[in-house]
Amino acid sequence: MKYIMTRRDFMRGTAFAVLGTAAAVGSSQDSPLQAKTSRVILIRHSQALDENSQFNGQVIQGMIDEAVMKLLGQNDPVEAFRLLVKPEDTVGIKSNVWSYLPTPPLCLEL
Repeated sequence: MKYIMTRRDFMRGTAFAVLGTAAAVGSSQDSPLQAKTSRVILIRHSQALDENSQFNGQVIQGMIDEAVMKLLGQNDPVEAFRLLVKPEDTVGIKSNVWSYLPTPPLCLEL
């Protein structure tokens, strides 16, 4: 006599397969599904823009330096950046043009 699998049998078998796989993966110490942590560094400065909404380059450079130093636990911005970028690295900068936050022309003049 042939066994005919019903939809309920299929769903039950699938559920057990998923649970079994999840249990096996969850017990592995080197699982790629383990939670990863992230750090967010928030730097604000009231004078990043002047009264005409123009960029204050010195203030913004200081903000970037402060953020990288905090992120990497360094006291010197040059040493912090050396941890990120090596002399032989090629660095690309991508800017986004968004209607309410366009890339300023100053950033496009390289």
